[in-house]
Amino acid sequence: MFRSRVATFRNVVIVDSNISTCDDCIAIIHRTVGLYVKNCKCGPGHGISIGSLGKYESKEDIVKNIKVEDVILKGTQNGIRIKTWAEGTSGFVQNITFHNITIQDVYHPIVIDQIYCPNRDCLKPVPSMIQIKNISYSDIIGTSSSDLAIKLQCSESKPCDIKLANINLTPSTNLRGKK
Repeated sequence: MFRSRVATFRNVVIVDSNISTCDDCIAIIHRTVGLYVKNCKCGPGHGISIGSLGKYESKEDIVKNIKVEDVILKGTQNGIRIKTWAEGTSGFVQNITFHNITIQDVYHPIVIDQIYCPNRDCLKPVPSMIQIKNISYSDIIGTSSSDLAIKLQCSESKPCDIKLANINLTPSTNLRGKK
């Protein structure tokens, strides 16, 4: 099993890789500026995630200038996901491109979750203070193993700035119940 966790890095390249794990195949977390992912395969695992961000009040979380292209996600829980805590610090996710992604039997293909609270034990359900802007999803095709292929749950106080183009996701033959 291999997992790639990228934090506090600048100008990292991940290419021609096969990643399988019990967690995020690639986790892009705080203070990552300039990441290029190309020609990678992910699965099983949790997909490619930006975050979680905004959990700790003592630091500002910044992720920017990320490009993910020509990637195959197969049998993962999530496909491409951005997750920020409902409470916590400020920061931003900006200039992110997801292009030419193939999704195969993925439970949640595209997710933005700005009220992330995995154990539902968050103290105060307030909107995330992480700004998500200039996010582009294009040429994404494949199958979803759930009835919800795209989940965009943006912060009420910091609305998302996203673009979707040429997205074609259909139910897979392995359609599973809600999670």
